[in-house]
Amino acid sequence: MPVPRIFEKLFMWSLLTVLVCAVSFAIIRYVALPPSPQDQVSRQEAKSRSVNDAKFRSLFDAGNNALKEARYSEALDDFQEAERSTDQLTSDQYASLKSSRIKVASLSEASGSNTEAENAYKALAVSANQQGRVLWRAKHCDAALGEFGDAEKFSDHLTETKQASLLEARTSLAGCLEELHRVPEAVEATQRTIDYLQTSDELHPALIDQYMNLAREYSMENDWNSAEQAVLSVSASSDKIIARLAPDPGAEAEHRVGAAISQKAVALRWLIIAYKNEGKTDLALSTADDYFNFKLEAGGRWGTIRLSSGQEDIAALALQIANAANRPDAVELWRHRLNGAR
Repeated sequence: MPVPRIFEKLFMWSLLTVLVCAVSFAIIRYVALPPSPQDQVSRQEAKSRSVNDAKFRSLFDAGNNALKEARYSEALDDFQEAERSTDQLTSDQYASLKSSRIKVASLSEASGSNTEAENAYKALAVSANQQGRVLWRAKHCDAALGEFGDAEKFSDHLTETKQASLLEARTSLAGCLEELHRVPEAVEATQRTIDYLQTSDELHPALIDQYMNLAREYSMENDWNSAEQAVLSVSASSDKIIARLAPDPGAEAEHRVGAAISQKAVALRWLIIAYKNEGKTDLALSTADDYFNFKLEAGGRWGTIRLSSGQEDIAALALQIANAANRPDAVELWRHRLNGAR
């Protein structure tokens, strides 16, 4: 039976009324209730990102045009400005810059433009290290490993900034591997850094830090003998720095010697605790004795260097070890030293 026209019209008018009310409510809500702060921030971020993306693309395209015309220095400048145009590169932007910079490096090397090649590899290494850190902070260690590996590879082409760039890449690489519990690979990366520093600058301040990193990595694998050797290397390197730099009157030498003294103390304390945990009472107590009896005639402003700082803690630790091992003679010695250190 056909629906009467009157009901059809009433239905259409009702529907229209509902739509008008809905639209009116939306307009009133928009006028009376402005967007929330979160909405405003999101819109501003989206607008800013769009502007930055457009600026990046413009500068990147300019760099590629310069690259096609063999204007390598200009191309590198444009790529650098493109990278600076955004707070954080997207994965696609980073990949594009990396590809174009590799082309600059290869073409510059082929044409004998060593300066441009050096600058290209430097930009590649810096960018790879930075992208790796971004991924690492975001807990994407697997992806970060690739960037730190690239940074190490690019750094090998450098001359002026090679040491600092390699140190950053390899140290970060080892740190990521530790977080992924790929400790043998972390040990390998750290050992590469140590080998490099030993041949290029055996007094480099980072060498002691690398030995301590190596000790930590070995201890993660419960390889205490190897950890012990790494810490002993810390102690030996500290002695070498103190002996070589103490006579130097410069401020930098003073800072380096002071740091080496502190690192020597940390290394000996680490050994005492490690020996204690392994049940090597004699070694633990003899190392504590070494701490107390350490004496180095450095000369210059330093005169005779002793590890006076922290002696009370070391004496308390040694007394605890002696008591646990039921060593009355050692207990008496370390109680006397503890009272004297206070």
